[in-house]
Amino acid sequence: MPAAQASQRRIRLGSTSYPVRLPRPSDIRLHVAAVILTLHVLGQTVLDFRVSVPQIMAAIGTTFVMELVWVLIQRGELVWPASAMLTGSGVALILRVNGTEANDPWSLRSWYVFAGIAGLSLLTKYALRFGDRHIFNPSNLGLVAAFLMLGSSRIEPLDFWWRPLDGPMMVAYAIILVGGLTALHRLRFLDLALTFWSVLALGLGLLSAVGHCITASWALHPVCDWRFWRVVVASPETMVFVFFMISDPRTIPSIRSHRMIFGATVAAISTLLIAPQRTEFGAKVGLLGGLLICSAMRGLWEYVRSANRGRVLASAFEHSPLGAALTGRSRDGQARVLRWASAGTAVLAFSALLSVAGAGARTPNTIRAEKLPDATGVLPPVDPSTLPAVTVDPVAIRFDPTMASSGAQSLAAELAWMLQIEARALLTKDTELIRAVDHGRRRDDLLDAMAESDSSGRRAVSGYHFDELRLTTVRSGSQGGVRLALESQGTFTTTTVDAAGLGTTAVTKPLRATFVLLGATNDRWFLVDVIEETR
Repeated sequence: MPAAQASQRRIRLGSTSYPVRLPRPSDIRLHVAAVILTLHVLGQTVLDFRVSVPQIMAAIGTTFVMELVWVLIQRGELVWPASAMLTGSGVALILRVNGTEANDPWSLRSWYVFAGIAGLSLLTKYALRFGDRHIFNPSNLGLVAAFLMLGSSRIEPLDFWWRPLDGPMMVAYAIILVGGLTALHRLRFLDLALTFWSVLALGLGLLSAVGHCITASWALHPVCDWRFWRVVVASPETMVFVFFMISDPRTIPSIRSHRMIFGATVAAISTLLIAPQRTEFGAKVGLLGGLLICSAMRGLWEYVRSANRGRVLASAFEHSPLGAALTGRSRDGQARVLRWASAGTAVLAFSALLSVAGAGARTPNTIRAEKLPDATGVLPPVDPSTLPAVTVDPVAIRFDPTMASSGAQSLAAELAWMLQIEARALLTKDTELIRAVDHGRRRDDLLDAMAESDSSGRRAVSGYHFDELRLTTVRSGSQGGVRLALESQGTFTTTTVDAAGLGTTAVTKPLRATFVLLGATNDRWFLVDVIEETR
């Protein structure tokens, strides 16, 4: 049916007849919706997204009803809420509630959280406006507000890394790239996307060059250096952000040069927000937060321009040499020199700010294993064949396929070696040996025990014998990363040693303990906790 006829459709509700308006097939919003919904389908079928169908429908349904009712009240029309549904589907694509499993597509877990955040996002579209335009991308503002208010213990954004680059991921990348590039080409916003992505890649490259690291729920080892850069810059989540969130036509400048400045500024601020973060949660919120801050800055600038004094200031700036250089209004040699000088100054200032902001995420005594002591020359390695065969949880294989072969047995041998190093450290009161194999709670407990022995002269040294070993995984909070753990049964013998280093008593007890291992840089492992250890 032609669009003109379609616009005359009416529906009767009670005694009143309302016109019905549906989007045209060429509507760009339908194009974007098709891409996002396809990603939802892939997420439920082959990509193992930790989100359920009821959660997705709660977000989309809430925005659908809210927009439908709002427009009906305001205009007396039943209008298909295409934009509002994009807000809901965008929230559902990025939002995750902790505890939702990938293999439970009909879970009702915290569906109301999705409905509430989607509803809050859409409300910002109505409440925060300047003239006839909303200031913020609704889903961006709603998600950032939710992440900051609820925190990583309750919710988190979609992971940067979805899965290995296999067939399903290649399909997902193709859909995002083809769909996104086509949409931006239709909108003529490719300049915005290219500028944003280039500045983001440059900024994260500078961070990576100085050793930036984050922990992530999908990684056994910290994500550092070049891997950090590659994961974030090439992340499908970053591409979704570039193609379908930052490019909201109602919240970005309409002039091409202004649009490029806007994209570069979003990328720069996002990078500065990512720099101090040590977790994937913080990095993802930093990426989203850059757009939020720039949208607020743009709204404030529009407000200033609307006032009489603001128009004078804006006009004076745009006709000044710097304003002309930045906006491209002047083409003479002086403007070009000023443009390059301004760009160079901005890059230097940005690099300095980035270095300062990212200093805290490069602390060498946390996860930079190459900066910690090495005890490989103290005791010979343990022969893996002397230990019982390790059974492996399939979940551990998913995080590290090498654990399906000899990897699990080698890791068990490394654990046995670390326990021997601990015993040597306690006998010799060598704190450096403790730091060479232990980290976190285990390191602190043994250092405390060593300090107590210094005052009493007596110390307890344990030796372990394993009868059964099973490799599994544990999570360190919501953003501390995945850690491998060896569940063990056997015995352990605690020998009390006097000040002269002679054993006085020895007690043997059954052992049922889980040894938690931290994967650090340089492919090193550290013992970080011992759970349910019987002494």
